[in-house]
Amino acid sequence: MGLNMRRDIAMAVLFSVLTAPAVAAPGPGQERPSLAPADGSQAPPAVPDHAVTGVVKAFGHTALVITRAGKNPSELTFRLTASTVREGAIVVGTQVQVRFRTGHPPVATAVLATPPARR
Repeated sequence: MGLNMRRDIAMAVLFSVLTAPAVAAPGPGQERPSLAPADGSQAPPAVPDHAVTGVVKAFGHTALVITRAGKNPSELTFRLTASTVREGAIVVGTQVQVRFRTGHPPVATAVLATPPARR
């Protein structure tokens, strides 16, 4: 494997570990809390997260615009909220990984700045 592929795999694993929800086992004498709503209705299905990598084109308190590379470069705009996890120095020109939920615009759940490659 090349150095870049190893780094990308390591970053993906680190990103997954940092953004995974914490699950605590109940202590002795404690019951596991129920995830079902109290009124007996069924909970809506969880919305899956998606992930994308790109270079920051614009960044503010409430929005992030990235440019994806490839055959057909495209721009993606994400809404940032108070609960969006931000890791690293997110500035224009930085490569980032964005986890998001679909919507109009998509809502970023986590943004991870990738450190620049050493040469």
